[in-house]
This record gives sequence, structure tokens and C-alpha cells, in this order.
Amino acid sequence: MAKLKLFIEATKSRRGRHISRALAVHVRNNGEMKLVQNIDEEGKGTYSKGKAGYTYIDLKEGEFVVWMKFIRNFMNRVKGEIVVYNHKGEEVLKLVYRKLKIRRSKGDPKYWSIVENVLKMLGLDKRIRRINLNTGVD
Repeated sequence: MAKLKLFIEATKSRRGRHISRALAVHVRNNGEMKLVQNIDEEGKGTYSKGKAGYTYIDLKEGEFVVWMKFIRNFMNRVKGEIVVYNHKGEEVLKLVYRKLKIRRSKGDPKYWSIVENVLKMLGLDKRIRRINLNTGVD
């Protein structure tokens, strides 16, 4: 059992041209997924407008957390990263998102099914054109 401290944010720049969003989804043993939005400890966000902070998640055996951070620039291009943590708090899969493509950066690709289900739940699966799990380090 582990207690994870994750950064959550929803901020924008002063003029609203740049947006940063970080969120976490808690995946339980029975397949139930819960979007974590509560902020337990205040923190400083990437941009000036909006809220940012840290949340604490208790993980039991067989549970996972999918943490995602996306940044959109003034040309509406989105870059981001997706990280999967297991019940011990270890990073088991790290993916990068650029130009509508997801690429594995490091970790075990067998955890992709968890990320795929989370992206479908959030409706982000429509924003992915290509997936490459053959790159990266194990």
C-alpha cells in the first residue's frame, strides 16, 4: 500500500493563450475509474489564472493511478505526458503525447490497456491518431 502525492492543475496564462491541465484517474481493482479533482495542499501552477495543488491518493493492492499533464499553446497544439503508477507507487509506464500521437517513453507496454480505458472514459480517444508502444526503454 502506498500513498501517492500528485500534482493537479487547471491554469491558463494571463491572456488565455496557453493552457495547462494536469489530472489523475484512480483505477480500482474492480475496473471502476474515478477522476481525482480535489486539491489537498495548495501549490503554484504553470500559469497565473486558475487552481493548482497537490492531492494524496491511497493505493491498495492491484490499484493504479493514471496521471496526465497536457499543455496547449496559442496555436492550439497540445503536448503532454501520461504516467501510470502501480499500488507500490512505482512508475510502470510513461507515454508522451505530441501531434495527436502517443509514444511510449519507458515502462512496460502491458499497462497500455489501463491508459486506453481511461482515455475512453475522458473522451480523449478521439484526439489520438497514432499509438506507438514499440519505442522507449523497458
